[in-house]
Amino acid sequence: MLLIVYSLLFTSCILAWTPVDDFRDEFYSKLKALEYDLAETKHELAETKHEVAETKHELAGTKHELAETKHEMAETKHELAETKHELAETKHEVSVLRNKHEHDTDRAARQIVYTPSQVAFHAYLTVHPTGLALHDVIPFDMTKLNAGNAFDPSTHVFTCPFNGIYVFQSALMSEPNDMVQTEIVIDGAEEVAAMFSMIDRRT
Repeated sequence: MLLIVYSLLFTSCILAWTPVDDFRDEFYSKLKALEYDLAETKHELAETKHEVAETKHELAGTKHELAETKHEMAETKHELAETKHELAETKHEVSVLRNKHEHDTDRAARQIVYTPSQVAFHAYLTVHPTGLALHDVIPFDMTKLNAGNAFDPSTHVFTCPFNGIYVFQSALMSEPNDMVQTEIVIDGAEEVAAMFSMIDRRT
């Protein structure tokens, strides 16, 4: 009887101990897996934080560049406005000078009484010439004064009607920061050369 009871108790102990040991191994295995996953997650989180920090730094740099660009754009607009204002002033000054010159020429022409042996002319441009090549004739196509009809507005050439001493005066203007070179030619030979240039007043 005792032998049977002992055997039953021993068998019960073996049956009770075996499931607990398996559960413990499974628990530690799952715990290690969780610890590994946690370490991986922490590593990924650290990398994400680093990427976020870099993105914030790049964003700050972009904002700074955008602010500089806006500042440069504002300065450019201001300079453009000043340039337009100066151009308007220059055009006004040119218009005033041109009107004064035309008025003075008209008054002088009215005050002079010409004899058939006198020659005088005042020619000017009505259209801004473009595409002039080297040695092309400047097309002065209009006259305010042409005593003796020695200047031909269609050919832009003055022909001396008789021998004598002739005085010529010219006034030309170039574009801003540009240059124009002219010459007076008699019978195909250069007699006088002149150079005109308008300099930007801001420089």
